[in-house]
Amino acid sequence: DYFKTDEDRQVFEDELNFLQINQMFAFNSPVYFNAGIHTMYGIPGSRGMNFAKDPETGEVKGVSEGFYVRPQCHACFIMGPEDNLESLLQQSVAEGGIFAGGSGIGLDLSHIRAEGEPLSSGGVSSGAISFFEVWDRGAGVVKSGGKNRRAARMTTMVYHHPDIMKFITGKRKEDYKALILQQNDVADFEGDAYKTVSFQNTNISVRADDEFFEKVRNNGDVDLIYVRSGELAGRVPAVKMLEEISFGAWRIGDPGMQFVSKIHEMNTGRNSGPINSSNPCSEYMFLDNTACNLGSLNLIKFADELGKFDIEKFQEAIKVVTIAHDIANFAGSYPVKEIADTSPRFSTIGLGYANLGTLFMRKGIPYDSERARTLASAITAIMTGTTYERSA
Repeated sequence: DYFKTDEDRQVFEDELNFLQINQMFAFNSPVYFNAGIHTMYGIPGSRGMNFAKDPETGEVKGVSEGFYVRPQCHACFIMGPEDNLESLLQQSVAEGGIFAGGSGIGLDLSHIRAEGEPLSSGGVSSGAISFFEVWDRGAGVVKSGGKNRRAARMTTMVYHHPDIMKFITGKRKEDYKALILQQNDVADFEGDAYKTVSFQNTNISVRADDEFFEKVRNNGDVDLIYVRSGELAGRVPAVKMLEEISFGAWRIGDPGMQFVSKIHEMNTGRNSGPINSSNPCSEYMFLDNTACNLGSLNLIKFADELGKFDIEKFQEAIKVVTIAHDIANFAGSYPVKEIADTSPRFSTIGLGYANLGTLFMRKGIPYDSERARTLASAITAIMTGTTYERSA
């Protein structure tokens, strides 16, 4: 009952099909993996663990009919496990459901106790990194279960967490182990060299604010702060930390960095909470326990051979696909009950575009130039404004 009449619904369906058939637009991959399998082929799928929100009542219920009856359509998930054993173990279950549907997950370790911090039941914590290793291994297991893409993870940690140096250097050290194995004739990327080392299913990023970079400029020290007590755990020279981040990024591509001060400044949902992490590729950066359905418009399909861009055609396509994404927020299901409630509430849409570089080449514009940046800014502004207007 999204549309007032059957005719409106049919026009929408025809236009959405036209955009996809002509490669003007593509959904994120879980839509193509999962949506329509039951409608077209009558395959209900496993009962699984997914939840869906009733658009009439707002009630969130388990999908008992089968996974493909209310398919998982969102590619990007962000979760916020709590600093207790039950939540940390439940994270593995949630991630398994997310990967099984062809989606990716991001989370932040900053609020999880560091190695050696006291536990309420006695003893000390094994630390955030130990749980990180378990979740990364879980991604490798679900990925190998016959699905059609690798599991994808993002894990972030704030720069003043006591385990931050282990976080920064851990994946690099594991990659070095793999290099040693490869040099001894275990060279297959899918073979033992990488199966026997950790963190291969996860992108990692250090979360740093303006204060960190001020310390770098002034050769200051970073105070490492225990999560629960707030007491000082130690100090690390800010320049040394940045050098380790930079060396890792050069050596293996990890860690990246997330610029916390700017992220919080641009948080469109700040009244509902802070942004603590992102999805694996960082194009979705929003609140914990939310998910996003991504889509991409092919800019070349809105331009002629000389690169003359048809703005009105572009805007009409945006209006159609914004409706499609809005429907997907309610029509789709989610492997986490809380996310099944929050994502339809925020109606998260991740709209982007492809072939920007090709458009520049058609117009004869150098990629790294003010003209290129101005054109990209204009296209992005038109897309953003149009989708916000239609979404509202």
